[in-house]
Amino acid sequence: MRSLVFCLLGGVLLGTTVGVLGALWRWSPWDQPDSVQQALFAAAQVKPSSQEVPRAVIDHREYDMGRVLPTAPSRHEFRIRNEGNAPLDVQVILREGRGTVYLGKKRPLQPGEEDTITVQWTPMAMTPVNLLVQVVTNDPQNRLIPLRVRGFVVPPAQGQPPYLDFRVDRGQGAKAEVEIRAFHLTRMEVERMEFRPQETARYFRARVLPGGKTTAPEKPRSPQEAKTFVKLEVELLPGLPPGRYTQKLLVFLQGEPKPVVVTIDARVRGPFTAAGPGWQEDQEVFLLGRVVRSQGRQFLLHVIQRSQQPATLKVTQVSPKFLQVELLGPEKIPNKDSWRWPLKVKIPPGQPLGQYVGGSSSPEGRIVIKTTDPLQPELVLRLRFAIVSP
Repeated sequence: MRSLVFCLLGGVLLGTTVGVLGALWRWSPWDQPDSVQQALFAAAQVKPSSQEVPRAVIDHREYDMGRVLPTAPSRHEFRIRNEGNAPLDVQVILREGRGTVYLGKKRPLQPGEEDTITVQWTPMAMTPVNLLVQVVTNDPQNRLIPLRVRGFVVPPAQGQPPYLDFRVDRGQGAKAEVEIRAFHLTRMEVERMEFRPQETARYFRARVLPGGKTTAPEKPRSPQEAKTFVKLEVELLPGLPPGRYTQKLLVFLQGEPKPVVVTIDARVRGPFTAAGPGWQEDQEVFLLGRVVRSQGRQFLLHVIQRSQQPATLKVTQVSPKFLQVELLGPEKIPNKDSWRWPLKVKIPPGQPLGQYVGGSSSPEGRIVIKTTDPLQPELVLRLRFAIVSP
């Protein structure tokens, strides 16, 4: 009988122990990040008496700024007050998002005192702001207090798409549409439009499309939705010489100090192109790679002309000067109205070490070829390579 009583008592003690451990397991400081764990354990060291207990009260726990411009204030303040009768220890930790958080005072808050919790962030256009701050205190009822800052940063206006890509043959033109979207204006007027740089501006034209001006609902359905927009037609006129050009369309809106910028990448193909190892059609450059100084290297490239009759070609300029260039041909390409000129490019051994990849300190190689084709009197081949030691 005595053994049975001891067994029963042991079972009760074991069950109680398991229940307590289970309750502790369900809420454990180890579930928190390291910084929060340290703050919780520090706050737990303060054991006020039953008559003296701090009480943390924060004026609000969430700030939703809605849609704001990048120039809007990028900080917000929460007020925390000790409404208890014992000193209140406070620590703040940024748990989520990119920003900073700090307190105004660096000492415990005495009963009746207030402090400021300041949250700061860096606004970026078309990017949400979502920060979670955890306030750690020695208030037994509020060990962890979450604070949230929300919003969405939008530009005053922007082009959609922000880039236009024109690829045409010499003598051809092209058109594309772009929307100028405003995120704060409910009415939008285009004052004027300009193309830059001025040297090639005459080959481009833009106009507001009839009926393109639309007013969207006052309250957009999503943060990314514009309130109003204007449709433009952008045109590349025929006559731009062969080559690659970057043009900027500046759209000045009434009431906005800065224009909306739409970037235009225009590539005009002439009758001539190139082919061979390392040729990058999208960049219009030969990537020749590394050349060992003691060995040198030779490349066989090709110049291609789309025409029924071949033109006359002549190499007129080579850079750097140590490049040895020999132009052969022309050769008729079978079953095509095209001609091919083999181009031998040699980098002799013993040349200075260096990188010829473009830029002020390391200019890329160039081969300039004069032609008798009136559509493209000059052809420039760009070469990028590096001369290295063994």
